[in-house]
Amino acid sequence: MVKEKEINNVDKLVSNTPLNRANIDPKVGCPIVCGQHMRASGFFFATEDETYLITARHNVLPTDGQKLVDGELPSAFRTTDYFPFIDVYLRTSDGFDVARLDIREIEGVKQSPKIDVVGIPFNSDPEKYGYNVWTADDVSPPEESTETIDVIGFDGTAFPGQDREYETTMYCNEIGCPATLEVTNNMPEIGDVSKSGLMGFGEDEKIVGDNEAYNGLSGAPVLGDDLVGIHSYNCKLSSEPLEKFDGADFMCLMYSRAEILPKMLG
Repeated sequence: MVKEKEINNVDKLVSNTPLNRANIDPKVGCPIVCGQHMRASGFFFATEDETYLITARHNVLPTDGQKLVDGELPSAFRTTDYFPFIDVYLRTSDGFDVARLDIREIEGVKQSPKIDVVGIPFNSDPEKYGYNVWTADDVSPPEESTETIDVIGFDGTAFPGQDREYETTMYCNEIGCPATLEVTNNMPEIGDVSKSGLMGFGEDEKIVGDNEAYNGLSGAPVLGDDLVGIHSYNCKLSSEPLEKFDGADFMCLMYSRAEILPKMLG
């Protein structure tokens, strides 16, 4: 289990960034690049038999998100991207090592086009690099978790600019520390959590930027008391659903509930 002081390192801020930036990487997740294009986040989860890289499925494969919360929120998303190989960046004392995965060549990939989560068997040892590896014992249902939850992942600012041709050596030298996004955990406000199916949501009341400001967080761990979810996407709500939340403007954070992982990977 990750140590509390490691997560707390994310609270050490660097000025002039839209999201709070860690001075020290707590290694609860890692940066990934899918198909030499999609910059995103992932983390590690272990069953009794296998260690998996976990990320949002839409970073890698076409995904048809399901309707959420009885249709009161936007009816999710549909992506057609296909990026079957993934560069996984593992931080070392002086940069990163890169492990390239190709899901076309790996047996035992766990996924469904209706669930925005993919689990990819990972043969390297993340703990050797100091990364936290979550297990079923670390999963915390959002409705039983803390009043605020944190997304800790690699937003676009953490990566080199996309104006340069993708090259792993450059990325190894230039990827920064992860950012944290603290959001209000409003799952306890839902009387019947089964309405949200596999999805959970939180409120970014500060609204750190437009949707693009959150790019890269997809696949990052969502943390409360323990592992609560897997970040999927952010969206601004229209006026009609906002009325159900007293009309206060906020960015809606959508994530897949971590309870799916032991079932999906088992």
